[in-house]
Amino acid sequence: LALILQRADSLNFGKHETNEINNHIQIQVENIKFHNPDNGWTVFSARDSHTELSVTITGTFPKVNPGEIYQCQGSWVAHKEFGHQFKCLHAKAIKPETKRSMVKFLHLAIFKDIKGAGQKTAERIVKHFGLTTFDILENTPDRLLEVKGLAKKFVDQIIDAWDEHRNHVEAILFMTNHGLSLNVAQKIVKRYSNQTIKVINEDPYRLALEVRGVGFKTADLMAVSLGIPKDSKQRIKASIVHLLKQAEDNGHCYLPNPQLCEEVIDLLKIDLDVLIEKISGVIQELNDESIIYTQQQEIDGELISCHFKIDLYEAELNVTLRIKDILNSGFVGKSPINRGVLSRIDEWLSKYAQHTGTRLSEDQLQAVREAVTNKIFILTGGPGVGKTTTSNTIIRLLRAMSKDVTLAAPTGRAAQRMTEVSGIEAKTIHRLLEWNANENTFIKNETNTIKKDVII
Repeated sequence: LALILQRADSLNFGKHETNEINNHIQIQVENIKFHNPDNGWTVFSARDSHTELSVTITGTFPKVNPGEIYQCQGSWVAHKEFGHQFKCLHAKAIKPETKRSMVKFLHLAIFKDIKGAGQKTAERIVKHFGLTTFDILENTPDRLLEVKGLAKKFVDQIIDAWDEHRNHVEAILFMTNHGLSLNVAQKIVKRYSNQTIKVINEDPYRLALEVRGVGFKTADLMAVSLGIPKDSKQRIKASIVHLLKQAEDNGHCYLPNPQLCEEVIDLLKIDLDVLIEKISGVIQELNDESIIYTQQQEIDGELISCHFKIDLYEAELNVTLRIKDILNSGFVGKSPINRGVLSRIDEWLSKYAQHTGTRLSEDQLQAVREAVTNKIFILTGGPGVGKTTTSNTIIRLLRAMSKDVTLAAPTGRAAQRMTEVSGIEAKTIHRLLEWNANENTFIKNETNTIKKDVII
């Protein structure tokens, strides 16, 4: 009775909501009233392990199950509609310590998806191993075969369910308690499984490098929460990769060293002396791990180190090599630069102008000539300079030369615009290359090529 009265006093019955967040309570989940899988917001009833009173808990949790035990930190609040509740801000999964709570945990949390496993199975296991049950499950789970009536297949299911629960719940709570959202935490658990907590404790910045959708800011939030120094080598390393990704989004393939250093200092709020001391080693490490590629380039008469993301460097290099291969190879079919072809091109352009009323400038006429007599041609210019008119003329001339032409654009809208102005169907680049989502690759490639004379 004294314990109950003490807990009732801490509940502030009859008083207004308290902002104190230093209240701690250990509870065992009884009934889930509400759970939002998108953001983790959960309301459930639980049994206070200290007083045996039933309490209502609210907060952000992974999917909780009846029988699970949590140590919660937060505040008692008086909700106008739902009464007194414990608003949990931080939670930690706790292993049951009594035989009764162990049976309840195994029955309701671990065995919930195992057909044929229920309370009697849980009671047999706990009766056999006593208070060492959870140590057995953690360290020597094959000993479950000692329990009478448990077949090997059944034991394997129990071990799998135990591992999945431990990896999922403990790891997600660890991350959400350090400020990460539930969605992000679930992505990270999917990537690292039972190594999640170990990976994060060793180097939280690995998340930004290895988990799709997790950026530097998310990893940095975790690192700060774990107490990693702001001038640590791993933080500088992660910031460099982040800044190169950001540069890519802004249309750059690389950053010169002076600009990169300036942006690292601005992002991390560290001293220049600290960065100078550590950056050479960090850059070398990133190169050794094939995360970035550093190349000397002459800029304004000075050799400067330029840093690429490795995939962008390889893409740029491969494009260059491929263009060289194309330029060094012969034309497919009849060459457009044999004797008399230029005079025939000019004759066709003259007739085209008379027939359509299109008047091309000398620059536009030269562009048309270059486009149809070279294996690779780039037409560029600002708005209103006549790119569309020139392109249309090029397409008409190529078709007059009996060339099979296909049109492609990066987006659906751009492809639609090309179709409208040219009168020829244009495809998205993905559609032209026949993207296969199941295989995560293109069907058209260097060995299965596009059977066209000209691609625009």
